[in-house]
Amino acid sequence: LIINSYIGKTWIYRSIKLMIATTAIASLIGIINGGIMNVSWVDTSRFVTIGARVTAFLDNPNMLGAYLVIVLPFALAQMQSPEKKITKVFYFFCAITITACLILTWSRGAWLGAIISLVVFLLVSNFRNIWAVLIGAASMPALALILPYEFVDRFISIFSMKDSTVIYRFDTWKGTLGMIRDYFWTGIGVGESAFMQIYPKYA
Repeated sequence: LIINSYIGKTWIYRSIKLMIATTAIASLIGIINGGIMNVSWVDTSRFVTIGARVTAFLDNPNMLGAYLVIVLPFALAQMQSPEKKITKVFYFFCAITITACLILTWSRGAWLGAIISLVVFLLVSNFRNIWAVLIGAASMPALALILPYEFVDRFISIFSMKDSTVIYRFDTWKGTLGMIRDYFWTGIGVGESAFMQIYPKYA
């Protein structure tokens, strides 16, 4: 029914607007409810100040962060659409709510993805925005002095080999690359169970 409804731009735009609105509601509920503390999501020896991470209706803050990164550019685009000012204000608050929830997921990958998507969005909107991108990149060190230490430390830790989760990811990539090398032409089969059977030999 949904696929057959996507006839013409009208339904696509309606679907996008509904996606933005429902994501903003989910983000607001996630912020109000607060986050969930799970030691498997945070290296507690490294980030003692992170009490909880927002998950909203999902079980994992990283998955929520990935979804919010996808929806956020749509909200920004709606702010630029030729609609009534009150509508633009609505999408502005949707974008702010989604961004706030994105920050509270404490997902470093989602933060990085949001920055990259914002850069792409600015350049696609108008290539003259490259000056804004360059100024933003140049002001990053100054921004690090303004933002709370917890956020800066969390973001910079993406590049730190002292973080257990970063080390774990690198080890996973190394093992997976070894698996790709040996099974490049045939593959390992379909589904998560196939991966779980083969990967331990390379972990």
